[in-house]
Amino acid sequence: MDISLVISAYNEEHYLAACLDSVRKNAANRLLEIIVVDNGSTDRTAEVAGRYAGVRVVHEATLGVTYAKQRGLAEAKGSLVAFIDADTLMPEGWIDIVEQTFSAGKDVACLSGPYRYYDGSRMARGFLNTLNQYALPFWNLFYGHMLIGGNFVAKKAVLDEVNGFSLTIDFWGEDSDLGRRIAANKKNKFVFRRDFNVGSSVRRFEAEGLVNTCLVYSVNYLWVVFLHRPYSTAHANVRPAPELAGVSAPTPASHDPARPA
Repeated sequence: MDISLVISAYNEEHYLAACLDSVRKNAANRLLEIIVVDNGSTDRTAEVAGRYAGVRVVHEATLGVTYAKQRGLAEAKGSLVAFIDADTLMPEGWIDIVEQTFSAGKDVACLSGPYRYYDGSRMARGFLNTLNQYALPFWNLFYGHMLIGGNFVAKKAVLDEVNGFSLTIDFWGEDSDLGRRIAANKKNKFVFRRDFNVGSSVRRFEAEGLVNTCLVYSVNYLWVVFLHRPYSTAHANVRPAPELAGVSAPTPASHDPARPA
């Protein structure tokens, strides 16, 4: 399959190398292209991405996750476009699930799955991993879509049909809004698999509070589902250096999908 991988990045010099290492190890030779969208970074993000053979760096000057992802979508040449975040780690078998899922049914429009957190306290990881593994599949079943912005793959034709990401959304709910618009066409089948996961950092939850951040995510998801717009209109950029956050810089080996939370 011709799969374009898009990684949007804003000041991600501390995390991006581990992300790209995991992609190179587990999927690089089966991807059509790897696109890193440097979203106006003021650190060495573009320099880090440029060290990797086969990675194409494009620049999006307008700050905002939706602008970065929309630029990546516009640049993508594959019939399938995958999106992960710069702080995520791609595990072994991720690309296998993509190929199996889209080969199994021509009506599959979008595939997504949960995060599995690799840093932070054991309590935070356990709580968030449990929430991702059990609550998100239920919401997908109940509402008909659950799209995780840092871990999903969709047909480019479907994304273009709904005009991609909404540039009116700052951050919260951007993925839910896209999922809602894709699912509005009943011909588009959504697949949410619990085993289709990527490692992710708990940095936002630690910076803004575990319970508070979970509530903000939940409220914005429901606002998008019922009112077709997010509740929150602004967000904080959480970009602490690993040594300041009190965690080790992530490495692909630190993420084991089979390891208990």
